Amino acid sequence: MYKFIAASTLAIGTVFAQEEAAAPPPPPPPQCPVSTGSFAELNAIGVVLINQGSTGAGEDCLAKAVAATVPTYRALSDVAAARGDWRRAATISALALQIDGTPSSKFFHSRRLLQGGDFQGSLTLLDSLSADNQDDSSFLHMHGISQFRNGQNDKSIASLEKAIALSPDSKGYAEDLAAVRKSILDSEVAAAEAAAAGGN
Repeated sequence: MYKFIAASTLAIGTVFAQEEAAAPPPPPPPQCPVSTGSFAELNAIGVVLINQGSTGAGEDCLAKAVAATVPTYRALSDVAAARGDWRRAATISALALQIDGTPSSKFFHSRRLLQGGDFQGSLTLLDSLSADNQDDSSFLHMHGISQFRNGQNDKSIASLEKAIALSPDSKGYAEDLAAVRKSILDSEVAAAEAAAAGGN
């Protein structure tokens, strides 16, 4: 009796497994018939498709239309940064990040946060991108600066040294590493002097 039940259960499981294996993959989601274009073009196509009942494809067109505005947001952020309005620059870059959420937008926004003094916010974003960007000298340079601003001195020097190894002709990277080392040394000397003064 038990053997029969076990055998039946095994047979049923085998049938289900075969049915699952034989089931065709789900169809891809509807897509916009065009992959590039301006906001106005993609938006117009999306609206037409939705009005025709092709909601999925129309939605994809509208999403692409919104994504097409990201370069404009970055340009506006650059303008604000150029005049030193870091808060506005970071606010605009945050909008671009919310629109597409790509690593490129995360990196762009992390730079704005670092420039605006939100060192922890910048480091959080850069840390999330770190594993995939260990061969990118510009990323390592900015990550190193952000690590330094957050008191991670050893990690900062390691990142900056790696950035220089990848781009040995970059004078700016070498200057920043020298500045970081000097700042760390000055802080250590000041701490030692304060400790000595406190002991007297």
